[in-house]
Amino acid sequence: MARSGSIDKWMELELKRVNAGIVSRKKKVSALLKEEKPHCDARDGGKHEFDVSVLRRIAAVGHEAGDLMLPVTIHFLSVSQDSCYVDDEVAASILRRLEGFGRAYPFRDGKMWLPDSLAFALMQKYPTAFQGLFL
Repeated sequence: MARSGSIDKWMELELKRVNAGIVSRKKKVSALLKEEKPHCDARDGGKHEFDVSVLRRIAAVGHEAGDLMLPVTIHFLSVSQDSCYVDDEVAASILRRLEGFGRAYPFRDGKMWLPDSLAFALMQKYPTAFQGLFL
């Protein structure tokens, strides 16, 4: 029978593998739009390339959208079965306007909580603009 410490160590290794492609140095939308092939470097040494049409849709939301750091990280928690969060207030504000959320999903205590299903839908709708971090 495996001991709790062994399971914790195994989970830690699995999460590192799942999160290997996470971008460690984000860039502003405005800077990405100036690049011929917009991208950021990932932790594993790979490139996270951006869809230019998605960058343009985000930039069209307003002037401050150019200051948005991409990709936006959505934090998925293993202890939460149905919700995740964005901890970037600028991203939350831009997302609110992009999707017309109105008062839904307010930014409180440093987080914008979203249902997992909505987060996955956003990741499909705006490919490359979001990254999932599994904790």
